[in-house]
Amino acid sequence: GAAPKFPHATDLAMLLRRGHRNQRQDWIDAAVLTLDRMAGGGIRDHIGGGFARYSVDSQWLVPHFEKMLYDNALLAEVYVRAFQVTGQSRHADVARETLDYLCREMLDEAGGFHCSEDADSEGVEGKFYVWTPDQVAEVLGESRSTRFCQIYDITPGGNFEGNNIPRLQRSIDNWAIDWSEDAGELRRQLREDRQRLREARDRRVHPGRDDKVLTAWNSLAIRALAISAAVLDEARYLDVATSAADFILTRMSRPDGRLLHAYRAGQSHLDAYGDDYAYTIEAFIALFEASGDPRWIAQSLRLADLLLGHFEDSQAGGFFYTADDGEALITRNKDWHDGSLVSGNASAVTALLKLSRLCDRTDYLTAAERTLRVAEEVMAGQSAACAALLSGLDTYWNGREQLVVAVGDRESLAAVRPQLWGKYRPALTISWVVGQASDSEGIVALNQQRDPIDPRCTLYHCQDFQCAAPICGDEAIRWLHD
Repeated sequence: GAAPKFPHATDLAMLLRRGHRNQRQDWIDAAVLTLDRMAGGGIRDHIGGGFARYSVDSQWLVPHFEKMLYDNALLAEVYVRAFQVTGQSRHADVARETLDYLCREMLDEAGGFHCSEDADSEGVEGKFYVWTPDQVAEVLGESRSTRFCQIYDITPGGNFEGNNIPRLQRSIDNWAIDWSEDAGELRRQLREDRQRLREARDRRVHPGRDDKVLTAWNSLAIRALAISAAVLDEARYLDVATSAADFILTRMSRPDGRLLHAYRAGQSHLDAYGDDYAYTIEAFIALFEASGDPRWIAQSLRLADLLLGHFEDSQAGGFFYTADDGEALITRNKDWHDGSLVSGNASAVTALLKLSRLCDRTDYLTAAERTLRVAEEVMAGQSAACAALLSGLDTYWNGREQLVVAVGDRESLAAVRPQLWGKYRPALTISWVVGQASDSEGIVALNQQRDPIDPRCTLYHCQDFQCAAPICGDEAIRWLHD
């Protein structure tokens, strides 16, 4: 497309989802091409991790240097999904570097994530991020800097106003082939170089920061961290996600359990909006899928009841952005389209469908159906703007398959989880039993009488709550691999 170019995470996610399901390699290739171009371009911060808000040119080279929490959360998840689909480690590497950036630079000391980092420092846009060859040589020395500058397109003439935005015009693997070097060793050395450059860059004047904590944006980050923890087998991401989720429950909730929208410097305020609830429900479901802890489904059910009670249009279907007891407005709008964020109605559909298939809640299923019906005209006429709704529709039609993974203890869960999530299973409803089914079946109806027969792993493969004979032990592990 033409300039400016924004990352469209929901479009890329839908291409991966439908390409994987329909075995359409051309759709997968389209998503991967864009993901690779963004990962190689200057829109990605190759030194410190994370993505800028958008590219001002058509080549992903020159970013508007502002970094947003929501972009980085959504893109980290898409790169993890690309890793599941393709098995290519470069996608996992981008996701890790993006999440590491969020955990290192954007985390509030109270446990939530800040909104954004500014584009400017010392009154100059991008000054914090750009380099000259001499600056690189000062940090890395002559030999390492010459190689680094060649790989990352750092030249005396510059690629941005006489300075250089690091970018990869060719893959590191291709450079290794040209130089007859081991690709793994070259990547390792370049990681060292980037680390040293980041430490030097940290001594510069940093851009300003918007240190508000917003419930919706934090929930996108929690979801990305939880999914990545499961797929990449990174326990530290799950720890950060759990802490941020607890922060929402303790610091961004009213005494009656309703959510609040924003937090800053110890104070929470503003009643939450519909996307705050929908994103948070999705985030808590992802935490359950990664941890097996049923308390996250209990919290999801509580929030889903609040979403239906205060935001649903009981006449026409769909969800309003504001609550029925919120500030009086001339009209209450409904959010159907994806912009930089995900449509609140699309998120609500996905969350309610998952909960209905975990907890046998027909009221949630009905609310999701009503939302999809009222969104039909939008999906048919403006499909390019509502990929998340289309993914929700895909989940509705193709998401009846359920899987209960029953294990004896949390050590067994940790051993099985990377095998379960090593493959992309977008339409599969996944539940955990850890120990005895009685510990969670009061919350998760799908878990009823699904005790682990073999404590290492027992699988109950179901459809519409009707399950086949359990698969146990080594056979269960093989099933997860196949």
